[in-house]
Amino acid sequence: MTGIDRHAVDEALDRVVDPCSNALGEPLGLREMGLTPSVDIDDASGTVTVTMRLTSPCCEYGPTMALAVEQELAAVPGVRSATVTIDYGAAWTPAEIMPNASVRLAERRSHTISVFDVQPYEWSTWKSTESLQGSDPLLTSRLDSTGALS
Repeated sequence: MTGIDRHAVDEALDRVVDPCSNALGEPLGLREMGLTPSVDIDDASGTVTVTMRLTSPCCEYGPTMALAVEQELAAVPGVRSATVTIDYGAAWTPAEIMPNASVRLAERRSHTISVFDVQPYEWSTWKSTESLQGSDPLLTSRLDSTGALS
């Protein structure tokens, strides 16, 4: 009997993309993000059990991601059953991101900063409101008499 291929399980975990990384423009899989600290494979029963954590305990996508992981794992040869449990109490930090994925995120941030000519501490004031005047009617309507966004 051939066992469940761990590499195929890892690939299945990374086919489910973390929505936060996707929003940043650099989609990373759950394994790459360090969101699957425990993956147990039982070759005899064909069972894969995953414990998943979230980047934030307030993440609304947890159940959706868990279902997607179960569906991806079910497609792996030899898997008869897949169970994902979300550990809402497990802390996650960016240090959990795999090194190669962390490099990709850093490159994306550098690119974004260069395109918008901002420094991370300046996100709230990255463009002067004078340059926004007339550029977008909806945005312009939100500028108060001093030119600040209201």
